[in-house]
Amino acid sequence: MKTVVGPETRIAGPLSGKDDLEIHGTVDGPVHGEASVTIAAGARIGGEVRGRDVIVGGELAHPVYASGTVRLLATAVLTGDIEAPRVAIDEGAVFDGQIRMRKKAPISQQPSAVSPPTQTAPQTRAIPELATVTRKPLIRKSS
Repeated sequence: MKTVVGPETRIAGPLSGKDDLEIHGTVDGPVHGEASVTIAAGARIGGEVRGRDVIVGGELAHPVYASGTVRLLATAVLTGDIEAPRVAIDEGAVFDGQIRMRKKAPISQQPSAVSPPTQTAPQTRAIPELATVTRKPLIRKSS
């Protein structure tokens, strides 16, 4: 199934759903989809966008998070960070931000935008010892 927000439709607040979301209109808050989320050209989003796969074809000034792929179409203008394992940027797209490509937990297990992220101590990793390099004396033989 797919949920489509038409170009003349305005949602006053956040939008979330388990089905594919296709937005042509206005959402005054963040968009959180558990499947594919498409932001069409002319759509207006008032917060971050989260989804399994996120396709941006319009103008967006908020961060984008995906557990799969983020794709910026040639008509996209994104001012915000991207965090996803895979990112594709079509020729002609405009992007101003940072990209973090790392694997994440499934979107349903990520903390919501309302709850603050939990702080975890960074893991330390032991550095293996390197073998000591010994030098052999240089012996010259003249003939």
